[in-house]
Amino acid sequence: MSRQPRLPVKPPVRRALAACVDANPTHPFCVGVADRIGYVLGKKGWPFPYAVLSFVAVSPRDTLTEQLDAVLPQVVVYSPSSLEAEDLAAAALNLFTGRPLSAAGIHDFVLHRFGDIPTLPDNESDATVIWRAGVTLAGLVQTKL
Repeated sequence: MSRQPRLPVKPPVRRALAACVDANPTHPFCVGVADRIGYVLGKKGWPFPYAVLSFVAVSPRDTLTEQLDAVLPQVVVYSPSSLEAEDLAAAALNLFTGRPLSAAGIHDFVLHRFGDIPTLPDNESDATVIWRAGVTLAGLVQTKL
């Protein structure tokens, strides 16, 4: 049996999350951050609040089989209000969990709550404190061969 080439799962998972946002424009998370959702970093000059998506490395490996990967996406919200950051992080949890997500190259998958990211000030040295709060999600994603 020949080994199939590994396909990366992060790009289609990102596309699936973006499609979920696009399909739910009136959801409180989507309304709260508008179109300000960055990957790893927010864009300079974005007004608050905004959100940042990243992935946590899964240890010891994220690849369970040739087609099955564990993913841990994180959504972190930045806001001058700690309460707003927490509310929008909770809204992100509500938006992205418990529903089928899909994108080309992967089978439909469902994310679940993995854990909260503590609410903390992000920039203690500035005159205006910016707060961050977030959630880590977890799921298994199967690639299509």
